[in-house]
Amino acid sequence: MMKRVMTAWGKQISLCAALIILFVSTPAALLSSELDLDAETRAGLDAWELNRLNAADEAWDRAMSRGGGRARRGEQELFTAANAAYQSFIEEFPRSPAVAYALFRQGRSFHLDNKRDSARQLYQDIIEFFPNHPRFATAAIWYMGVSHQEDGNNDDAIRTWSAIARDKDYRIQPIAADALLQLGRYLIEADRHDEAIAYLSDMAIEFRTRNSDAARSAINLVVRHYVRRTRNESDLRDFYIKVRGFGRNPIRNFEIRETDQLSDHRPWWSAFISAVERNDSFSGDEEQEEKLFWSHWLSRLPDRYEDWDHYRVRRITWQRRAGGSAEDWATAIRAQYDARRGADGNSRVRTFMQHLSDHPQHVRALFRDLDWPSMAAGEVVDTVRFCFGRINDEVGFLALAAIPDEVLDDEALAQLASYISGRSHERARAMAEGIAAKITDEELSAVTRLRILNQHARSEVDALLAVAKTLHASERFASEAHETSARALMDARRWEEAVASWQAWGNDPDYRYRVAECYRRAGNWQRAAGELEIIERSFTDGNRPRAALLQAQVWDEAENPQKRDEVLVRILRNYRGTSEHSRAHDWRERLGQAYIGARD
Repeated sequence: MMKRVMTAWGKQISLCAALIILFVSTPAALLSSELDLDAETRAGLDAWELNRLNAADEAWDRAMSRGGGRARRGEQELFTAANAAYQSFIEEFPRSPAVAYALFRQGRSFHLDNKRDSARQLYQDIIEFFPNHPRFATAAIWYMGVSHQEDGNNDDAIRTWSAIARDKDYRIQPIAADALLQLGRYLIEADRHDEAIAYLSDMAIEFRTRNSDAARSAINLVVRHYVRRTRNESDLRDFYIKVRGFGRNPIRNFEIRETDQLSDHRPWWSAFISAVERNDSFSGDEEQEEKLFWSHWLSRLPDRYEDWDHYRVRRITWQRRAGGSAEDWATAIRAQYDARRGADGNSRVRTFMQHLSDHPQHVRALFRDLDWPSMAAGEVVDTVRFCFGRINDEVGFLALAAIPDEVLDDEALAQLASYISGRSHERARAMAEGIAAKITDEELSAVTRLRILNQHARSEVDALLAVAKTLHASERFASEAHETSARALMDARRWEEAVASWQAWGNDPDYRYRVAECYRRAGNWQRAAGELEIIERSFTDGNRPRAALLQAQVWDEAENPQKRDEVLVRILRNYRGTSEHSRAHDWRERLGQAYIGARD
């Protein structure tokens, strides 16, 4: 099989030319994740065989957990250990069905340890001696090409990679899907559109369910070609049938076989509208071209489906984009609403209010159609939020005034007050406070007022503290009151009071971290580091490396490199296997300092 890889490539020189830019510029990580042994093969191993393979996999996982899967200075032994574990497995079980997998992982271990010559030899062995394992053979070809590219040998990389695009056994492997996708993209960039669409169409059909992400990307490229470049509805319909819809997953029980059957198929028209609108971007100097685009596709969208608002609204919008006026568009949208006025309740009213949000006279007319008494408390709150967020503050305040008395319970009033208090309008705070005053639950009313002060009056710290104090004994809101008051004190740079507030609330690590932060922001480096040192000594393993790294950051900010470096060395010696260890290692590398191992 490898002989085909090494000799037949010359006959495909145009394809190779495409591949050189594709693969040299595309990182391996984009095209595949690391291959694992399939569950069926793993399940067929006997207990001892599986135990030995699992041990090798654990060594691999330890190596891969560092540095994003690349060996770094001082950590090469991790890949060496993984390699040795797979070699032991192969020697102990030479007839195992997992040998190809173990060889592949050995090759990857060498490769990720930057020993590319050794990796290539193992990749070659897989291709030559395991032709009945195309999944690993395809991956071996891909990574062999990557290794050549990393060495700067682009010709060898192309010669190797070309086999994936040509060989039918390789083309159907999952790892090939992304490669073919990138090939199609390159061919499009090279103005070789017919070749690109042929590759992408075949790939989208082949991998429709086996690699949905790659297939969906290919579908989008093919759809763009038919919508934007050729403007060919017939080809677009035909492709829709072949891939069973343009969505992430194919349509279930899809029985349409002829393009004429799509004429009364509403899912097709939804997909058609979406396909055109996803590919409608034009630059500022393409106004005439844009109008021609919309005129063309408008002519393919029949004037029908009076009962389907989405379809009608999109068609009216296409008329505007093809050259119609904004006023004509608004009139047509309003006419579509009026044609079924009262249908679908408040939901439809809100939808058309949003469509016409730039046309105040229509919005006000539709607003009067909202049936407030029919709304439950949650819908009332959602409608008010909609009016503020999707329309404008003026309509939002109209909505507040329209709420019937006693419709909202205390929880709904609290939600509404919190939302209104977050608005930037000058009336927002007063309106929110008025709503909070209607809450009969005293604690809920107080915490709502606390939230309003926290959003609108951070400078009124004493007023905020007074409200927070009334909640310190509350089972429901004491924690929020303490945290809000402590953060307000920090924002006001009242550090000692903030420290006292955090300390009064608790002694767990979360509060000690905040105490340390107060001292750090106050410039009291010694006490900040001291609090973090207490966490490192006294609490759980997860907090220990975190607190240590924060100490190093404090001493670095204090411009005390001696203490910073002492902490970094402690992290490297005591907290191997943690993210803080890796960050400390990187930090010392940037400082140009020597590697510190566990035994140093």
